[in-house]
Amino acid sequence: MFDKVELSVSSYDTAWVAMVPSPNSSHAPLFPGCVKWLLDNQHPDGSWGLPCRGPLLTKDALSSTLACILALKRWDIGEGHVKKDVTEVTQKEAKLT
Repeated sequence: MFDKVELSVSSYDTAWVAMVPSPNSSHAPLFPGCVKWLLDNQHPDGSWGLPCRGPLLTKDALSSTLACILALKRWDIGEGHVKKDVTEVTQKEAKLT
């Protein structure tokens, strides 16, 4: 029944899991692999989310990107990623209004 289960990676969900602190130290993530995934999977335009986006998925990309920013800021890492994100979010927000 579950021989070939395929799950898609969600940057939004991964960001929230990345924010969970370790029970041994509130200054370290419980799932550092999720934090690494965020750092390794930012799109060239500074966003996170589905790689193929149309106008209908802009809000999804924004929520994913904002969640990733929160996760990186939570652990005070990825400053270059966050700066790139803020630029992308500002541009996307302008298009929505």
